[in-house]
Amino acid sequence: MAKSLVPRAVRKTPIFTPYVIVWTMMGVFSIGYLSVAALAPDWLDDLTPASLSADASTNQGQRANARLAAELSGVRDSIAQIQLDLSRIKTEVTASAERERGYAAQLAAVERRVDAGGQVQAAASAETRNPSTADATGAGSSEKSKTSAPTASTPPAQPTVINADTADASRLVTGSVTTPSANDKPISFGPAIVKPAAKPVGLQISKGASVDSLRLSWSLLSERHGDVLKNLEPRFTTGGDAGAPSFDLVAGPLKSKAEATRACKALTAKNVPCQVTDYTGDAL
Repeated sequence: MAKSLVPRAVRKTPIFTPYVIVWTMMGVFSIGYLSVAALAPDWLDDLTPASLSADASTNQGQRANARLAAELSGVRDSIAQIQLDLSRIKTEVTASAERERGYAAQLAAVERRVDAGGQVQAAASAETRNPSTADATGAGSSEKSKTSAPTASTPPAQPTVINADTADASRLVTGSVTTPSANDKPISFGPAIVKPAAKPVGLQISKGASVDSLRLSWSLLSERHGDVLKNLEPRFTTGGDAGAPSFDLVAGPLKSKAEATRACKALTAKNVPCQVTDYTGDAL
């Protein structure tokens, strides 16, 4: 006899295994640590044990502090880049909304023109169906023109002309004009000397895809390099084409190109791209 096949229940693998739970807890702890290190680094000093604080004076502690400072700087730079990306996305969304509003206005104008054309066509077709109404209208207008036409016996009114020079001649006061004599020498003037005004000098220190990104860049640069940029005012210039515009951040004005060159060298030494240019553009 054949053996009957008995179905066996398939064993389900549990989702929350000890391995998954341990790695999940480690991931949550890492994310919390990075968040505290980026947003409130002072809390880490309070949580650091006294033994680690004592070792901070040694070389190993100094290296650890330097590594931690480098990681915090990288986290801050990442946050700044995220803010720049968000501002760029916001600018693109705003531009898209403006384009949609422009398209809606153009569509509404086209619809109004189509409606007006339909009304004119309807009026023309109505006149074609009822010619008697058009004839009556034309007869009435001709009668009005006949009534308003002037008669040949009535002479046209002549306008009255008033000579202002004759009327105000008694109030005019003339002065004496000196006649030049033969001994008077003509006055000669030398060639005109035109000195062009010196153009203000500025520093081109950043580029961006929108004005909002330049504002954020200026806020970060002026905060980190206030010793060089504290007395300068930001402006922006527009370049590129209409489809992909570009914006340059220009700070100034400076007294001379020599002073601008020194400021550029100081910023370049701090890994800030800098170029001496004219201080032009619109206020940021």
